[in-house]
Order: sequence, then C-alpha cells, then structure tokens
Amino acid sequence: LRGGRISGLKVGEDLLGEADLSLDPSALLRLGVAYRYDWTGPIGRSNGRAAAYAGGSLELTDYRMEFDLAQMGGLALWARQSGGTARISGTHIRFRGGDCVAAGGSSWTDALSRNSDLLGAGWPELTGSLSCEGRHLLIPFRGQSTAGTAIDAALRFAVSGDSHLEARVSGFI
Repeated sequence: LRGGRISGLKVGEDLLGEADLSLDPSALLRLGVAYRYDWTGPIGRSNGRAAAYAGGSLELTDYRMEFDLAQMGGLALWARQSGGTARISGTHIRFRGGDCVAAGGSSWTDALSRNSDLLGAGWPELTGSLSCEGRHLLIPFRGQSTAGTAIDAALRFAVSGDSHLEARVSGFI
C-alpha cells in the first residue's frame, strides 16, 4: 500500500476519524515500513511519521498531536466536562519489544488554566518533557499555582494497552 485514506478509526470508545497516509520508502532499507500521516477526527488531530521494523521496533518521529479533552470518551466525566486542550510534540518515540527505549518531546495542557471560574485564579498551564520508564512512555503535565499548589500528573502509555493516568497534588486546592 503506497498510501491513501483510512476512515472510521477507533480506539476503545473514541472515534479517531480519518488518516491520510503516504509511504516513506526510506524505511525499506532498514527492513521496515513507514508512513507519513495526517490524522483528523472528533477528538483531535496529528501528523508525523510512523514506522514498524522487522526486529519488533515501533517508531514515531517528527510528530505533533492535539487533543480536545472534552471529546475523549475514555476520560472521566469530570475531566471531559472541564475540557481543555492537550498537545504532545517532538522528534521521536521508540518502542522495542514492547519497551519504551527513547523519547524526545514535550507536553502541554490548559486543562487547569482555562477553568479559573471553577478553580479560582492562578492555575498554570501544565507542561513536561517526555521520557521512558521501562515499558511505559511517560507524558508528564506539571505546574504550580500562584498559591504554591504543585500539580504533577503523568500519562503512562504502553503499546501493550497497559496505560493509565497518575496525578499528585501537594498544597491546597
């Protein structure tokens, strides 16, 4: 398949939408297949390059993702009602044999800062730098309010499907 459009993509409860693909033949030299992709759907959008190699490696490079938190069916109701945007972008994410082996990128969300009516003024945008911990890709969202309350949340993503969100708050809300 040299490229084209895939429609009706779903992950769990979330309809992902459509992706336009174009074959990147450079991966063939490394016994792999790679596609430049441009995805758009009800929960967000993304573009970049995705590759899979014969040795069991998966790679995402030059990627940019943006998600509408209000539209993500897999999130808790309170998180969807709060809404906001989350962005992840970077140079590379690599998995080998199911383990995260390298990550270069950053994360950002306005989920707290946009809810000042509910939470009060002084809540920051949350940011972080992607990294690997064992089989998980860590996508952190950290910040501190003007009152000194620290937020430390991280999405732990694994290609095996064992993914979850952890959050710690220290201080007063």
